[in-house]
Amino acid sequence: MTDLGKNKLIIALDVDTAQRARELFSSLRDFAAMFKIGMQLFTAVGPAIVREIINAGGRVFLDLKYHDIPNTVAAAGVEAARLGVSIFNVHTSGGTAMMRDTADAVATVSRCECLERPKIIDGNWRREQSRAAGGRSRAASCRQRPGWRGRLAT
Repeated sequence: MTDLGKNKLIIALDVDTAQRARELFSSLRDFAAMFKIGMQLFTAVGPAIVREIINAGGRVFLDLKYHDIPNTVAAAGVEAARLGVSIFNVHTSGGTAMMRDTADAVATVSRCECLERPKIIDGNWRREQSRAAGGRSRAASCRQRPGWRGRLAT
């Protein structure tokens, strides 16, 4: 794999047990920039797996697509920052206020508690709404963006 691929590759830990996630992390950690923990794994084993991956030197994209009233999502974003995730996402259909409040709360807690500020991306393809709230990136699989697949190969 090229250096570009390793610096950008996020491997999904879409499994239902901590043991299987650990096995994947251990066998693939040298090939990925980050590991995605989504709803299935997070619901099955909780935030402990996030801490475990981070404590073992991995970076985590927490893919829970937060979507609720602004103060609830902002509070969840603060806890994601405290967990130490590198990226988490919000669903843009929650609206600009939800996204802006989350970005503001995460920035504040990161500054006040000396945390590395996670990147907040949108879990939907509504670019204009995301940018209006300060979003900088979007997430997609290679199935959604077929041109990406070849860019990571050596």
